[in-house]
Amino acid sequence: MSEIAILPHAAAEIGRLRAAWPDEFRDGARCAFLEKYEGERELDGYPKGFHGWPQDRRNAWFAGFNRGLCDRQSMEAGNVGTA
Repeated sequence: MSEIAILPHAAAEIGRLRAAWPDEFRDGARCAFLEKYEGERELDGYPKGFHGWPQDRRNAWFAGFNRGLCDRQSMEAGNVGTA
């Protein structure tokens, strides 16, 4: 897998979401990286109450999920510690 380029404005938005909703970002990242959905969840795996959250809070969870997924794929490809 090649290096993923993140545009500056996207990186800024990810940073903003991560700072505003750190627990949600970490939960999304943890779920994707470990492929485990621990704690109280809705039937589809989202955190309890997810669909009632404000848009930014949901976006923070998805941003974390995407980060965790990319990290897991990078690890599986043997690219650990190369970035």
